[in-house]
Amino acid sequence: MNERGLHNLLYVQLAAILAVIIVLASGLRPSYVGSDTLVYVSVYERLALGLDAVHSFEFLYEGLSQLMAWAGFTVRGLFIAVSAISFLFIFSSFHNFNVYFKKAGLEPDLYLYGIIFLAISIIFLSAQTNIIRHGVASFALICFYSCLLSRKKVALSLISAVVAIGFHNTSVLYLLLGVLVFIPRRAVVFITMAAAASYISGLSEFIVAWVSSVTGLDVHGRITEYGMYEQYRTGVRYDFALFSLFIGAIFEIAAKTLFFAQDRFSARECLKVYWLLLLPFFAFGYGAFSDRLLFAAWLFASFFMALIVSHGCFLYRGALRPLALWVAFICAVIYALSILQWLK
Repeated sequence: MNERGLHNLLYVQLAAILAVIIVLASGLRPSYVGSDTLVYVSVYERLALGLDAVHSFEFLYEGLSQLMAWAGFTVRGLFIAVSAISFLFIFSSFHNFNVYFKKAGLEPDLYLYGIIFLAISIIFLSAQTNIIRHGVASFALICFYSCLLSRKKVALSLISAVVAIGFHNTSVLYLLLGVLVFIPRRAVVFITMAAAASYISGLSEFIVAWVSSVTGLDVHGRITEYGMYEQYRTGVRYDFALFSLFIGAIFEIAAKTLFFAQDRFSARECLKVYWLLLLPFFAFGYGAFSDRLLFAAWLFASFFMALIVSHGCFLYRGALRPLALWVAFICAVIYALSILQWLK
């Protein structure tokens, strides 16, 4: 390996070190961090005592919990394992996107900037400390879509799909939409805009309610009744919808202007993933906790921002690395201090 290769590998290793610190910070958190954490802790403690679980989860999360409990690990061991699984898919996605942009798989900028954009994201924090099953499923879905873009790595795409479903059953919706990756980008944008208009006008809910009444499959009732006692806002969420569309519009402008000419097609193809990940929300996002249907799309936003910085046509892109290292160092210190605080 030449000097540049060793230099690049060093940056990837630094990104990996930050990832390890985040994994430990996530896994060692106390039970009061994250509103869903207490539920996971109580279920795991019952498993550790050989009792039946009060809540039923998807097969992979439940299987992992039972395995970790049987092996004698504490709940913190489970949380570390769940976070580590997320990062396996995160780094696999970085590699896939690098290859898709015809870069070396270990081209370091995407790893470095990607970890930073995730580390400073409140959505990512929630994926690591609160709705952790949804977090793993979302990263597996992003990896799945990155495999579809490259038309390669069939085995990894299948593993990603199984893990996504095994950690959250709503992943089926996103996996079925994967076929739309292969249609023209303009068609994807048109479908998403039509779905958004249908959602904002209330037509989506009307259609789902009508289909439910005709077929006898009460999908509409299940959506509206879920979390109805949590005092969470329901109905059309104009704020979520407009925010998501605004982010997509910014990304469209960036894909057209901030990439080298030879990379613009790849950037806009990657952006199809964001638009497709919005579709389940525009179809069913009127119940409680509807923002969770946007979770994968909002996490993907960090990946696309990293793509802009790492593969964009910035005149002083090389000078960004030292700044990125400082930001990564600050993130590492903050997460490490969290570990020390939680170990007290």
